[in-house]
Amino acid sequence: MQVPQDTTFRQTLARFTTGVCVVATQDNETKTYLGMTINAFSSVSLDPPLILFCLKKSAKRTPAFESASSFSISVLAKSQEDLSRHFAKDATIDWSAFGQTSLETHAPFLKGAIAHIACEPHAVHTAGDHLIFVARVTHVHFDDTSAPLVYFGSQYAHLDNLPLASSRKAS
Repeated sequence: MQVPQDTTFRQTLARFTTGVCVVATQDNETKTYLGMTINAFSSVSLDPPLILFCLKKSAKRTPAFESASSFSISVLAKSQEDLSRHFAKDATIDWSAFGQTSLETHAPFLKGAIAHIACEPHAVHTAGDHLIFVARVTHVHFDDTSAPLVYFGSQYAHLDNLPLASSRKAS
């Protein structure tokens, strides 16, 4: 088997449809909130409740996540592509306009997201040029009236015909 070239490897992985999330925390030094767009996110365990997300080691914001005492994951709705693009860059944001602070943690959630997951660090593993953050879930909330934002073929996409609560009929 041939070792994949970077471009071919990326194009191959782009064939896997993923959801889009923003992981956020409070920087321990500056006490400011910061977030990063991620699509490397997965459930790990139900007992105890664990999730994982991956961040590039060389990303400017990664050290803040390494020293954080809590994280939040906001699973983005299809209407939040602009927020995904914003957090994909090293940009600041006025959280009062777009987010809310979780009472369980000091990590903010994005308003309008279809799911919110509050968590605390459990383990960090090095894997190539990324860090794998395993986090213990402390609180969850979801809204099943909006469709998710997804990523496929290196571009944003939307799913149609999902059985959303707003489209279900009472029986």
